[in-house]
Amino acid sequence: MELDKTAEDFRRAHFDRQELLSRWQMTIDQMQRRDEAMDLLAAVCALQQNTVFILSLYYFSQFLTFLFSEALMDYLLVPVIAHLY
Repeated sequence: MELDKTAEDFRRAHFDRQELLSRWQMTIDQMQRRDEAMDLLAAVCALQQNTVFILSLYYFSQFLTFLFSEALMDYLLVPVIAHLY
């Protein structure tokens, strides 16, 4: 009888240990999935920042093109020249 109880206690302890290891492995797997998701989100964020920077450069270049265009110079200079005569 005592040997049966000891064997049952051992089986229960072994089962509990296996369950603990299983939960531990699931936790590690979940952490790895979250790390991968965070890495992906960081890459997306960096891509968006690069896109914003590139668009800023594009619109700034368009502004400079407009600023130094002949049309703007004519717009600014024609009234001055007309006023001189």
